[in-house]
Amino acid sequence: MRFRILGPVDCATGSGELLATGQRQQKLLAALLLDAGRAVSTDTLISIVWDDWPPATARNQIHTRVSRLRRAFAGAERPPRIASGPAGYWLHLDDSELDVAVFRDLVARGLRLLLRLGRGAEVLDALPDVMARHPLHEGLVELRMCALLQTGRRAEALGAYSQLRERLADELGLDPRQGLVSLHRDILRGTAEAPAAARVGRRSAARSRVRRTVVRSTGPRSRPDGYAA
Repeated sequence: MRFRILGPVDCATGSGELLATGQRQQKLLAALLLDAGRAVSTDTLISIVWDDWPPATARNQIHTRVSRLRRAFAGAERPPRIASGPAGYWLHLDDSELDVAVFRDLVARGLRLLLRLGRGAEVLDALPDVMARHPLHEGLVELRMCALLQTGRRAEALGAYSQLRERLADELGLDPRQGLVSLHRDILRGTAEAPAAARVGRRSAARSRVRRTVVRSTGPRSRPDGYAA
């Protein structure tokens, strides 16, 4: 299945059959997709589906609409699962099935590459637009913290973590994932490296050590014709 929320909201099977029709059903699906893997409370779904004017039967209607989505998904080869509990409803699916998740992954890969090259300032320039659309995306926040650390802005890296932790708690009732907690702890202790720059620096130093060892043991290598020494 493929889910699209960059543009008109829809989901389709491999045959192209659309499974969510109607404005309110699409709003419900969009709310679950935006927080895929996380619980979305019934009150939040009501406010999204009906804005500020929900009917008295809103809670029952949410339950009915979720049941419709479950039935629509059931015919898929690998149907996503909508779970429910006291915290609300949450949708389980693979990131490869959601267009915004694929987009975020491509962006994050590009930014991680810049970090590995020691170009943290460019990462910081690129992040605001993406994070404005996905402020609670923990992978992007981690990239920002690493870029801030790489550019010598330790206090701002700590502040980025604090802001995310507060918003996750206030808006979703969640804590940051363990990787972020560990990074925050290491920054506080002063044991966190500027991650990418340090790795790049270590690789460069290692290559230099290997080259010096080779030169000492074998003598200078001749260069191919046309290359200056």
